[in-house]
Amino acid sequence: MASFSIIINASPVSHQAHHSAFQFATAARKQGHDIKQLFFFQDGVNTGSALLSPAGDETNWAQRWASFAEQQKVTGSGAQTQLVLCVASALRRGILNKDEAAQIDSAQFNLHPAFRLGGLGELVTHSLDVDRVIHFK
Repeated sequence: MASFSIIINASPVSHQAHHSAFQFATAARKQGHDIKQLFFFQDGVNTGSALLSPAGDETNWAQRWASFAEQQKVTGSGAQTQLVLCVASALRRGILNKDEAAQIDSAQFNLHPAFRLGGLGELVTHSLDVDRVIHFK
């Protein structure tokens, strides 16, 4: 079986890219493949904001991706999928974890608890450990 890393550049309000990525990831998992990492880059980092509140008829992509990652761990099909936001893109868009907030003397942080911040170097290194990298814009 193959292992994948998925990169998502699209904002969480761009449902087509997230929907396509989710369908791919779900189908790959059903076929026994591992999704090792979902890396959110550029406007895609907005997916990891705990402050997003989509309308009732829209998908909450943060919750959906968090459930997807947790399910892989629960089903025993491998290590939990990592949900990683590009740290530079996230900071530019005001998405902070507790440590980044402390560095800029902000009492507030808004990173969804299922996500973490990581750098592009980590993406490159991680990409060497998977069979395929799939990119959704």
